[in-house]
Amino acid sequence: MNKTRTIVNILFITFSVFFTYSISLLGKGNSVYYIIAILVTLIILGKVKFYPLTEHHMIPTLFSVSVYFALFLYFAQKDVEYSTITFLVEALFSSLWLTSWAYIKNKYSPIVLGYFKTENSKNLTNTKKFVFIEITPELDSEIGLDGIIYDEIVAKDDAARLYISEKGIKNIPVIELSTILQKTSGKIAMEHIGLCSFSDFTISPSYSMIKRFLDLIIVIIASPLILFFSILTAIGVLIDSRGPIIFTQLRTGKGDIPFKMYKFRSMVVESEKDGAKFADKNDTRITPFGKFIRKFRLDELPQFYNILKGEMSLIGPRPEQKVFTDKFNTQIPFYPYRHAVRPGITGWAQVSQGYAATVEQTEQKVEYDLYYIKNFSIWLDLLIVLKTIKTIFTGFGSR
Repeated sequence: MNKTRTIVNILFITFSVFFTYSISLLGKGNSVYYIIAILVTLIILGKVKFYPLTEHHMIPTLFSVSVYFALFLYFAQKDVEYSTITFLVEALFSSLWLTSWAYIKNKYSPIVLGYFKTENSKNLTNTKKFVFIEITPELDSEIGLDGIIYDEIVAKDDAARLYISEKGIKNIPVIELSTILQKTSGKIAMEHIGLCSFSDFTISPSYSMIKRFLDLIIVIIASPLILFFSILTAIGVLIDSRGPIIFTQLRTGKGDIPFKMYKFRSMVVESEKDGAKFADKNDTRITPFGKFIRKFRLDELPQFYNILKGEMSLIGPRPEQKVFTDKFNTQIPFYPYRHAVRPGITGWAQVSQGYAATVEQTEQKVEYDLYYIKNFSIWLDLLIVLKTIKTIFTGFGSR
């Protein structure tokens, strides 16, 4: 099964490059640019497919459009001569071809994993990407499994170890149960946190530096647009209600160091006169215009200044109020690891869960944050960027 899948993937990549090259011949050439574009898209898709919540067949369309938009900007900046018709046909072909392939794979060729029935295996749930089959004595030994799942209970069973060994010599991957649960849920469940080691949350220093550099470049390039929307938002806040335009709050940053975070005021003055608390779904403290800017995250615009100061990043766990983190550090296991990276304007928990308004929801948010820390990479950040765009237009999780 794995060998067949590899051959099919190689053929798919070959045909993708061939068709891309053929289409480029219809215009002014630029074959190399278009081949690089589709290869970059394929590389990104190959990397993000290992993350959860990517089963939707429209994910390739989003990445393909993003790559060709970047290519358009490159052509415009370098004044590269190109055929508009050919460019649009190439972009359309890439989107339709990759989206169709993803749809077919999800529908007709999911990843089939065998598991031994244990107390922990009940948490396995079939998705578009993964199908789980219980391994029993009656199970055909030649069934095409793409992998076998095990946990600490299975590891102690002699018959199960023998079965796994027999499959292992046939190059069938053996995967730990908690790893699969993370891949299907996008979080590290608290009941499985004990299976993690401290080394799982080691942050790459090289990517941290690259990420900081990208933050600065993106903010500087986008500064005219940021300033434009900031001015409009500031005027709206000023007209909507009396009080300061900017709201500041002490939040916890990287290394558990507190910093002053800036936001456009979306609540009435003295909204926290009775102490800090989470925003409710229909919080009466939120002003009419504040409700609008919170839905579309416009209240977060001043935090780009926090990014320039090095206190925040574009992507990372949302910074929590200092009064809350002091409590959660002792109440929630591994919670301090949220502060291993700079907090972000958007993050994996925000696009996966939304706003957390209770201690219980905060614990769930931490499960997503720990998954982000464990899988800290440019590929996961790219996926978060696309999901953030969807979140902004849908208002998902806003309070």
